[in-house]
Amino acid sequence: MPYRNFGDNLHEIGDKIVEYGEYKLDYYKLLLYKAVMKMARSFFFTLLFGAILLLIFFFLSFGLARLIGEALGNVAYGYFIMAGFYLLLLILVSAFGKKILERKILMKTSEWFVHEEYKREK
Repeated sequence: MPYRNFGDNLHEIGDKIVEYGEYKLDYYKLLLYKAVMKMARSFFFTLLFGAILLLIFFFLSFGLARLIGEALGNVAYGYFIMAGFYLLLLILVSAFGKKILERKILMKTSEWFVHEEYKREK
């Protein structure tokens, strides 16, 4: 008697395993969607913030260049001094900023992906 429904139980187990796999796949799709949306939100916020900051720096640089130029008696000198400052800044960022930026990006993305999975397991 106990072996009579064995085939039916086997089919039922197979169906449950497939159903579990489908639910697990849906769960990981939602998890991926959440991570992508977090990254997209952060990316667009950073772009917006960067654009506004760029405008602020542009107008401050323009005003500072004119102020320096008028103090030196020739406006062109102020622009050359500001251009030299930004060239020096570009060289420093190129030399030292790459590792710092890479480290920050790795820390932030690992925090999003790894730490949330770890929190969920506990």
